[in-house]
Amino acid sequence: MSTDHLKRLRGALLPYGLKLLESEWQGWHAQYRFRCGKGHELTRSGSHLFYHLVRCPTCRDEDALRRLDQLARKAGGRCLSDRYAGRTARYQFVCREGHAFEKSVDSLEKGSWCVQCARAEHSKRMADPDGMKRIRAAARSHGGKCLTKTYTKLADRYRFRCAAGHEWETVGLEVVRGAWCRLCSNQDKVQAYRLKDGLARLRRCAKSHGGVCLSKVYEGSKAYYRFRCEAGHEWDMLGARIFRGSWCLECQHEAKRFGIDRMHQLAAERGGRCLSETYRNTTTRLEWECARGHRWWAYPGAIVRGHGCATCGRDAGKLGIDLMRAIAAERGGACVSKTYLNSSTRLEWECARGHRWLATPNTIRRGHWCARCYFISITTTDKTRRKRLHETARK
Repeated sequence: MSTDHLKRLRGALLPYGLKLLESEWQGWHAQYRFRCGKGHELTRSGSHLFYHLVRCPTCRDEDALRRLDQLARKAGGRCLSDRYAGRTARYQFVCREGHAFEKSVDSLEKGSWCVQCARAEHSKRMADPDGMKRIRAAARSHGGKCLTKTYTKLADRYRFRCAAGHEWETVGLEVVRGAWCRLCSNQDKVQAYRLKDGLARLRRCAKSHGGVCLSKVYEGSKAYYRFRCEAGHEWDMLGARIFRGSWCLECQHEAKRFGIDRMHQLAAERGGRCLSETYRNTTTRLEWECARGHRWWAYPGAIVRGHGCATCGRDAGKLGIDLMRAIAAERGGACVSKTYLNSSTRLEWECARGHRWLATPNTIRRGHWCARCYFISITTTDKTRRKRLHETARK
């Protein structure tokens, strides 16, 4: 049996030029020596040799390292590493200028090479001796000119003026690539999307607020126009904001100003008084008095939003035994308990049929009532209905 396994192993290695050096079978997990056609001797398990190994690992690594050196020489450099450690490892290289650096196999195959040389090449391109000529030619093609007299490199910023007289600074390379005046570009876009009845729409919006548009020419929604409100305030605002519903900011600020007169008026409307005589701002509290004589301090904004006397609010929230008896009477029953503690303390109740039970005031206020009467109301058979009514009468 062992001889058969050795024959199978030798037969599996033979097509790949590998020779098994062992003469005794020790199992599939034992280590066996083998030799490739180039004389490399290695040790692997029997199962690995039979199922996985198709090539000498040393030959494979030497070929991979040789390929790295070929790629390096193609770029004008050399590979300094003498051992292959996989695709994710980093290897030492040197370029034609003598710069030493590290790269992985993937980076090298994608064309990456010496960073220092790449930077020097980029700087050389940016320092194009004909760069100023190219910048000026690009500016002239747009009908403008370059105002900067000295040239350093394409990556630096230069001053330009367009045909409309706008001046700005930008990178020379951007102009060479076709970029030009942003203001002119925006105006072209505005012109393309300009409303034909824009001025009429502005006037209609102003009229809807009780004001007028004082401008005579429409220049797009991104332009400023002059307006006058009903109160006589004049201001400039973007047409787009007017279209979205904006109007006089000064009137808005005045509407938010409360004042002591308005505070007195609000208090009087609720049957109380504002005891403070001066008004400073919304963050300064004032003294108030309700119709029942309770006094407290509160911010003007809180009163405007509807807040009032906290003491009266707590009193209104109290239920009390009288209210409980009134609720029970409305439902044809009675509240048997004599005292009321709070809304979560159970009281005894009695319905019109004489059933008694315990429930909290909150439960009764939410609409609940006698459970036995409810079961009788949902009974579908006459027999069961008579039985429950009889039990009720007997109790």
